[in-house]
Amino acid sequence: MGRFFQLFILTLYNIYAWILLILIIIGSLIGTRLMLLVVKRNWEALYFKVVGRFVSIWGRLVGIPFRVNPNNRQLLEAGQAYVITGNHISFLDLHAIAIGIPAAFKPLSKVQNTRIPILGPLIRKAVISVDRSSPESREESMQRMKETVARGVSVLVFPEGGRNRVLDQPLRERFYDGAFRIAIEHQIPVIPLVITGTRNTLPTGKLLFKPGPIGIHLLSPIPTLGMTDQDTESLKQIAYKAMESQILALDPYFNPSK
Repeated sequence: MGRFFQLFILTLYNIYAWILLILIIIGSLIGTRLMLLVVKRNWEALYFKVVGRFVSIWGRLVGIPFRVNPNNRQLLEAGQAYVITGNHISFLDLHAIAIGIPAAFKPLSKVQNTRIPILGPLIRKAVISVDRSSPESREESMQRMKETVARGVSVLVFPEGGRNRVLDQPLRERFYDGAFRIAIEHQIPVIPLVITGTRNTLPTGKLLFKPGPIGIHLLSPIPTLGMTDQDTESLKQIAYKAMESQILALDPYFNPSK
């Protein structure tokens, strides 16, 4: 009876959490669209700020608080574009970035996300979409990222190339070059982003939320001034090692004391 009751409560909790999340996301996206008709602001500056505030409320209501490192804002220089590289293990990472990055940015997103009914058309303008199976699409997305940072807007990339499906592995085995090539070409800093806690709350391949905190931590910027294409591999390794060590130190999955 105890096991059945626990399963019943977990099911009710997840029905509540998913319905509330869907309503909040749709409401915030539609609200952002309407606001842009009145307030002539940069889309990237407004979009994730609005979505982040609504999702933060959702987190508090369902027992999944998003905890933003207070140093995040101090690490970002006003007017400076960055290439932000984040780890990716959960659907909730997409909401964590909206809450934890206090600057205008555009994320690289797989094209399938822009084809989701209702949600897809609402996010299409806010992301740089890519079809990873198409060389032409990958090249086009690289060009759009270059144009974005040239406007002074940061780009966010998950350099693992997809979600890490091995829970006991902090990151996938390797990073792809694209984000680091752009940073070197434009001589702008790479700033690693570490998202923690999602292995416990909603890991890859799972549909059931579990209460628990999610942390969003920006790490120290990695300068690229003076670097050339030949430095791409070393830049990747610097970012990889910084992110790996912080995931091991800060994620409750690897460090239960956190």
